Amino acid sequence: MDMPRVNNRTVASGVIDTLNTLSGKSIVASILSECWDDLANDLFPKDRRMSVLAERDVDGMSTQAIEVHALAQEVRFTDDDMVVSLVDGRSVWVPLEWFPRLAKATREQLENYEILGDGEGIHWPDIDEDLSVEGLLRGSH
Repeated sequence: MDMPRVNNRTVASGVIDTLNTLSGKSIVASILSECWDDLANDLFPKDRRMSVLAERDVDGMSTQAIEVHALAQEVRFTDDDMVVSLVDGRSVWVPLEWFPRLAKATREQLENYEILGDGEGIHWPDIDEDLSVEGLLRGSH
């Protein structure tokens, strides 16, 4: 005998409806919140998380302002550009000519960099240059 296919979303919805009926929404919300926190910690390491800056009500709807902390993971160079790979998968390309010390540096000096903090900045000790990832994203030069 073939067993019917079960839709997990339907089962979860039924469980939530039953719990809501028996105990009230606050308990279910609390359980879901704790489960989400555990799942978020497993899926999103600290360096890839977004933080909530503020919550406000707009036309009766709750909204949240989200700040994304872009963090550098790796730096590489083409003949004319610096390419900063971010931990979230994005890459930022900027012209070397924006940064005279980098533009005049040798390949060896360029490749001798240090990631600062959790990736908030980049430091080149041989040429005493420091750049922030936030500044690169803003196009500051």
